[in-house]
Amino acid sequence: LSRVDPVNGSGPVSKTIAHQPAWLAQGINFIWHFAQMVFVMEVGMWAYMRLIKPLLVPTGFSAFTMRCPLFGYLMMVASMALPMIALMRIAHKSTWGYSLSMTLAMVAPVAVISALVVVSLIPIQVLYGIGDPIMYAAMAAYLVFGPKPATVHAGC
Repeated sequence: LSRVDPVNGSGPVSKTIAHQPAWLAQGINFIWHFAQMVFVMEVGMWAYMRLIKPLLVPTGFSAFTMRCPLFGYLMMVASMALPMIALMRIAHKSTWGYSLSMTLAMVAPVAVISALVVVSLIPIQVLYGIGDPIMYAAMAAYLVFGPKPATVHAGC
């Protein structure tokens, strides 16, 4: 007996958890899916900070991000979002629409906080401190409360 994966909305739940109660299988799938996404986002951030950014030093990129730290932070957010989208599209077979809506849900709170930084209502250190946890919380909320992939219409 195979059940539909509650996170991806398609395909059977792995055989190791198919015999568990539905709530347990959903919880395990959620945790596994969320952990994968956080992992690839952290790898993307590491690649940006340790590999890409140092390569751009001769171009003046590092100096620019020192003068404009918000730009540097937003580049880091992009370096986290791109691997997440790749994971969703390749490993989880999510549609472009679902992948992009997850990304929008994840970065929307960061965009609001960034706007508050731009208008000097809060210092950028607040964004540094709460940006990543807020992105992860928004991503988790979208997984739990957002549309399920099976109900999202594929654009491509």
